[in-house]
Amino acid sequence: MPMTSTETQVADAKLVHAYSRALALQGNALTVGPFVVQISRRSAGLNHNYAIPEDFAEPTSVDVAELVSVFLKHGRQPRLEFVPIAAPRAEDALLSAGFSVELRPPMMVLRPGEGQRSSTPDGFLLRFVEDAASLREILRVQQIAFGDKAISGEIDVSGLEHDIAKGGRYLAAFEMESGAVVGAGAYMPPQVGVTEVVGIAVLENARRQGLGQALASSLAFEAFKGGCVMAFLAPGGRQQEAIYTRAGFVSGAGMLYIGKPS
Repeated sequence: MPMTSTETQVADAKLVHAYSRALALQGNALTVGPFVVQISRRSAGLNHNYAIPEDFAEPTSVDVAELVSVFLKHGRQPRLEFVPIAAPRAEDALLSAGFSVELRPPMMVLRPGEGQRSSTPDGFLLRFVEDAASLREILRVQQIAFGDKAISGEIDVSGLEHDIAKGGRYLAAFEMESGAVVGAGAYMPPQVGVTEVVGIAVLENARRQGLGQALASSLAFEAFKGGCVMAFLAPGGRQQEAIYTRAGFVSGAGMLYIGKPS
């Protein structure tokens, strides 16, 4: 599997950090020592509440203790999502404070001019959607595919509508015979010319036909049409990494999801 050079990996990591911090600072974000902390008012979900260190930060034990305090004050689990190659001293400081590694996915990157847009499998139609009914279907598909037992409601739809208002896009995969939504994904509001492709989900009966690959590819290429110079994602496992590789994404530096359970 192709890997980028160390110099390129560091540059990509810094771009991802800049994107994450800029996106957080558009919302309910706080600056705590060398960290930017994103706190969601809408959701207590782990992927909505996390911190990003400044590039090459060297956090002290006092910095980390203050970071933990801020999360707990807002009723959120202390956690971070970042690329260690751009902040190599942060991980040791967090582990020393009792944090545990959740996941180490590779950072996968795609740029304009790299690869070709994947074709949509026969029998399916991909369409960007904004109406509330379609957004509810996207949430339903993602919750089933990811094993989330929560039931989607208006507060969830409003979150997706907020992303769209800020420049994000949501893509639904329709089964042409039934008209049902069987796959979904999104790219988040671009920042500093970068976007993150997230939430790629395909129902069991529509898998192994190239639909996940087509979703990821279509989202990235749509973002490029809008002016993005880089799209990235973090696969949930080796199987997902293989799918996104076929979509043209290249594995680079490892990312780190790390938290401190209560």
